[in-house]
Amino acid sequence: MTSHKQYLLLFFAIIVVSIIIAVGLFEGLKTDPTPPTIRTGWYLPHNTIVWAIAEPGMNQAQSERFVLSGEYDGPAQQFPPLSPYARYENYTREKTGDRYMIAVWYFTKESAFLSSKKKLNAYLTTSGTVTRVSLNYSGFVSTDQYNLTPIGPSAIPLPEHLVTTGYESSNTSGLFYTIEIPGTREQNGGVQTSTGNEYYIVYYGIEEPYALSPQLDLIRDLIGHTFTFDRIHSAGPLLM
Repeated sequence: MTSHKQYLLLFFAIIVVSIIIAVGLFEGLKTDPTPPTIRTGWYLPHNTIVWAIAEPGMNQAQSERFVLSGEYDGPAQQFPPLSPYARYENYTREKTGDRYMIAVWYFTKESAFLSSKKKLNAYLTTSGTVTRVSLNYSGFVSTDQYNLTPIGPSAIPLPEHLVTTGYESSNTSGLFYTIEIPGTREQNGGVQTSTGNEYYIVYYGIEEPYALSPQLDLIRDLIGHTFTFDRIHSAGPLLM
């Protein structure tokens, strides 16, 4: 009799454990499995950046090329640590040999994102010159970096005016902006998948001291030709 009860208890225990495992697997399917380490790189080009430019007095358009010269996991050394999820890429402008950088910090929690914006802004104001810079993308024609075809203003994901934070110091000059992307919910058969809100701090800069003014148009174009997301909730400077 005792062995029969033990068998029943073992049987029900196996059923309970199986249900717990099944529920856990189902809940896992309901969330986007893409890890933050991968999402961090979604705002980086990962390739040489090319677009056509029309020089005054020229009959044919010429190409502007920024050659990818390095990809790094971790934060850019010019700035304080902001997030465990950070990456940056170095580029060399083919025409001049000037070195540029695109850096990204990624956040999954709004509280960490907001505190990091304040931390970075405090650092910038004590280590260099900070300004508010508005970029005009009205009528801007971007370039699809995969097949190098134009993207008209009606299809481009950029806002018409992107307000950024300009920064100049003794070792770099460039623009910061932030991105907030709302979470999504999708129904696939009987399973609903979802993602939480995502937050980015992005920096485009040149490795030259106090050179933002002469580089502003070029950095504006760099951003315009590599801005990729179309689910933008808001884009703006470090602090409003």
